[in-house]
Amino acid sequence: MENGIGGNSKLLPLEPIDQWQPSDIIRTIVFLIVREVLNEDAMRSALNRLIRDHLPIIGARIEIISKELRKPGVSASKFLSADQKLFQWSNQVIGSSLAAAQVLPETSQADSDIFHGPCSIPELEQKLTPSTWPRKSHFENPDLPLLLVHRTKYTDATVVSMNLPHAVSDQMGLASLITAWTQLKGETPAEFLKLEPGEIDGPYNISKEELRRKRTFRTMTKSERIRAVMNLFPDLILNPKEVRQTLFLPIKLVEEPRDRHTQDLEKEYGQGGSIDER
Repeated sequence: MENGIGGNSKLLPLEPIDQWQPSDIIRTIVFLIVREVLNEDAMRSALNRLIRDHLPIIGARIEIISKELRKPGVSASKFLSADQKLFQWSNQVIGSSLAAAQVLPETSQADSDIFHGPCSIPELEQKLTPSTWPRKSHFENPDLPLLLVHRTKYTDATVVSMNLPHAVSDQMGLASLITAWTQLKGETPAEFLKLEPGEIDGPYNISKEELRRKRTFRTMTKSERIRAVMNLFPDLILNPKEVRQTLFLPIKLVEEPRDRHTQDLEKEYGQGGSIDER
């Protein structure tokens, strides 16, 4: 099928779990905050090379395979034409520091205590993303690239905001893309995260006794789901309006339990049982 993306183009059906609402319409937005002023030209060039030479699927488009069933798929090609728009890039410059702009707290505060950020998530999005960015696929313009990138330059830092459909990549896949982008050297990027379908779903042969032990992590029956939802009501009564905020944790609070559990895992499973720092 030819669709203007390039030769040998084909439609890749999405996983069934990504074809249902709201997974099929959600766009994931992430913020990369670096306390250095990064070179914009070098960033754009590396991202262009990464997609064109190693991840052409990010330069693809989402199309409807079946209009009757509204089954979405990714219209992808192994080869991208020279004039194909691989991603959308925008840029803004702020003449103040991160702290002065009330985006992030001072570094010293972040290292010592647990606290909420100086602004809410909607305020953060307003400061760090274009107002024209779609949050859901309903509001996309025709032929909009899958990946949207917005760079905000401060006097002491750079914030890179990224917007990608969840049906194309979840947070783990997006993290793998970011790692490859930031570590791209020469002609070969960092190794991409490879997961087989269902690999992170957990085992399916766990006994009911194991599931119902202390710290149960799955609800199995309708009554269990109802009880789980009922536990939320007191908080909903006290806080009927959701406040989306960023919670900052000291690095030690994350590193200490991770190191402790890594030691336990390595004792039981060997070196392969360590917790990935990503």
